[in-house]
Amino acid sequence: MGGEVTAGVKGRSLWGVALVLRLLLVTIVFLPSGSNGVVYATPRGEVTVGGEVDLQERLKKIEEEIRRYQERLKEVQKKEFSVLKELERINSELEETKRKINTHRNRLGVTEKRLAMTQSEIKELQTRLQMRKEWLKRRLRSLWIYGYTREMEFLLSSREPGEFMRNWRYLTLLSRYDRKVMDRLKEEIEGLRKKEAELSGLREEIKKTLSMIQQEELNLLKTRREKGVLLSAVRHNKEQYRKMLEELNESARRLTRIIEESRIRAGPEGERTFLSKRGRLPWPVNGRVKIPFGSQKDSLTGLPVFRSGVFIATEDNAVVSSIFNGKVAYVGELKGYGKVIIISHGGNYHSVYGNLSEIFLKPGDIILEGQAIGRVGESQIMEGTGLYFEIRYRGKPLDPLQWLKRR
Repeated sequence: MGGEVTAGVKGRSLWGVALVLRLLLVTIVFLPSGSNGVVYATPRGEVTVGGEVDLQERLKKIEEEIRRYQERLKEVQKKEFSVLKELERINSELEETKRKINTHRNRLGVTEKRLAMTQSEIKELQTRLQMRKEWLKRRLRSLWIYGYTREMEFLLSSREPGEFMRNWRYLTLLSRYDRKVMDRLKEEIEGLRKKEAELSGLREEIKKTLSMIQQEELNLLKTRREKGVLLSAVRHNKEQYRKMLEELNESARRLTRIIEESRIRAGPEGERTFLSKRGRLPWPVNGRVKIPFGSQKDSLTGLPVFRSGVFIATEDNAVVSSIFNGKVAYVGELKGYGKVIIISHGGNYHSVYGNLSEIFLKPGDIILEGQAIGRVGESQIMEGTGLYFEIRYRGKPLDPLQWLKRR
């Protein structure tokens, strides 16, 4: 994509130069020999040539025009398309889309829990309603058959005034209880209706959230395809590929400067402790090594490429942990590395964690071995997610696999 933009700009500039050259040729071919005055058109208007001297002036003017166009072309070439900048933009879109998807999924999880609770409450209400309905059926059946005869017989069977009052009180309480049962039944029926309406709303909310998730997943797929097309185009455009490697080398030099400054400030204390852990350090993340450490021949350019660390392919948003005790020396972003955290493990030893989507710490934080420091994100210079990981001693890169536990 970027190559097409650059080519388009260059093409228009070269077309301008070609136009001037064509005008020059047409003018020279059709200029009558020995003519005293000929009028012809140029990009800047009409010019009258009055002979050989005028022709020389005309040629000088055309040469000046060509030089101006060449200078403009050089200015365009200086503003060449940056592959890493474009990849950084695409990665930013990918991370934002994934953040939206995670937000929607969290919202979906909360709604589903509310849905389950509401369904449970509805079930409980239905059970209670059924029990009350059964009780009322028996009560109404009794009233239908006997009416209020039994209550009257019960009162009239009283042997003394005291017993009559007690029986009257009992019947009054029974009547009140019947009323309460009816009132509760009405309340529970109304509550059931509200819960069913709430259930319907929750189902609609889940449906909308799922629709938003599907849309964002489509956006994610579209952006990943855009990134894949760009990476593919860059791999087949040697000039752009070399430019990208130069930008990566510049970022690597900046990384080295950051580590060197940290090393000078920290001093050599704690080196032996870290050295004693060689071959026994925990892995920063679960995954497999997709790109190894060291010198490799680039398949496209044939040029030797040195990789200062390893790329560990893993699941998206996987938690990254510190390989050893230390202090956070740097948190920031680097072209080609994405979000980066650098940890000092005793002055001369540092570990580098790149391609993070989220960082939990800030510079100066003291951390322990195995402590979570962030989450894995999209790789800027390749497709897929994973952690870029380095171990350095006195600023020089070491093979991380010689320091981590064997798997």
